[in-house]
Amino acid sequence: MALLAQSAGDLATGGLSQTGKAAGFGATALPIATLIGNLINVLLGFLGLILVGLLIYAGILYLTAGGAEERVKTAKRIMVNAVIGLVIVVSAYAISVFVIDQLSKTVSTTAPTGTAPLDDCPPGQIPAQGGGCF
Repeated sequence: MALLAQSAGDLATGGLSQTGKAAGFGATALPIATLIGNLINVLLGFLGLILVGLLIYAGILYLTAGGAEERVKTAKRIMVNAVIGLVIVVSAYAISVFVIDQLSKTVSTTAPTGTAPLDDCPPGQIPAQGGGCF
């Protein structure tokens, strides 16, 4: 039975890079539209978690109110506001997915006439009219 092992030096210099490339990490830079879309999705996800937490808090407050009208009113107000917030967050998510999808479809992979070829620009830069990159 043969053991497959790598030395620490091989792992540090090539093993992780090869594994990352095989998994699809670090192969190419993400387009700016995708990067912004991912950032928006993460932000909206955190907001959704906060609003669900508020709903749970309001439910506990409502259940432990023990008939105290002020606590029941507070719990209901928090629930209504959290549901409104969730509707806004879900709507914003749907709009952002649609807009980012449309932007990524309209962004061309070929350079317009009179610009530097896309291959000549470093990652993160785009061809400028009249040549060069910015």
